[in-house]
Amino acid sequence: MNKANENDKLGDEIQELYIIVNHWISDVGFIQDEINFLLYVLNKYPGSNTSTGQELAKYNFDKTLIQLNADIPGLINEIRDYLKLLETTVKDPGKDINITLLEAFSSTYERVQTLLAAVKSVKKQLFACTEQIMKTEKASAKMKIIK
Repeated sequence: MNKANENDKLGDEIQELYIIVNHWISDVGFIQDEINFLLYVLNKYPGSNTSTGQELAKYNFDKTLIQLNADIPGLINEIRDYLKLLETTVKDPGKDINITLLEAFSSTYERVQTLLAAVKSVKKQLFACTEQIMKTEKASAKMKIIK
């Protein structure tokens, strides 16, 4: 394979990478919307028989979601900075790829994946806690009927 064909193939792969990384901004925006929805629901519908443990759990979920939400603008900026690095390589496919480009990709990819995993974990825990609260309230309502 000659040098021109190698550069064309590399240029295509870099353009594809650029598109994928650009989609990360949409993905992170979706995650931010999900966090905002969870915060809204968490603060909109307090339980009627909320225990101290449930209040503490709510506080911890709230605190975690707010922190995750606060990290998003920095992550979006990191993605945009990486896209700028990629742009120069897309415009000049013959330009050598240096280790900085690879390290920046790895770092940014890890941050996006960590955010996804954290939100998924919090959402799973939040839903499990909500189910427990619903069971507790249902049992409490039955006890009131029996009395």
